[in-house]
Amino acid sequence: MEHECSPFCDLPVPTSTAPDDAHGAWCVSQPVGREILANTDTGPTEITIDRVQSWPTHDERSLIRLDLEPLAHPVLHSAARLTSGAARQLAATLIHAADLTDELTSGDA
Repeated sequence: MEHECSPFCDLPVPTSTAPDDAHGAWCVSQPVGREILANTDTGPTEITIDRVQSWPTHDERSLIRLDLEPLAHPVLHSAARLTSGAARQLAATLIHAADLTDELTSGDA
């Protein structure tokens, strides 16, 4: 049985000839921006931000996903899903922290 994906979904829709496991439990958009490289305790990690929605039930609203993939340890791959409000709060906090860091750095000169 075919189920309709979210309008933003960038994954192939499962059909009777393509199994559901090719799609997974989430509709996933294309990345919202370029991958970000961060350093973690396990080494360099790529952070990708995209939109997701549960599939096939669509019982949750669209969420923002932070997908973290350690380059040296892909088995430690993880993801965090945020509401739009939580994503805005995180973005504001990151901007504030970056401003504070820039102030400290410029004070060192």
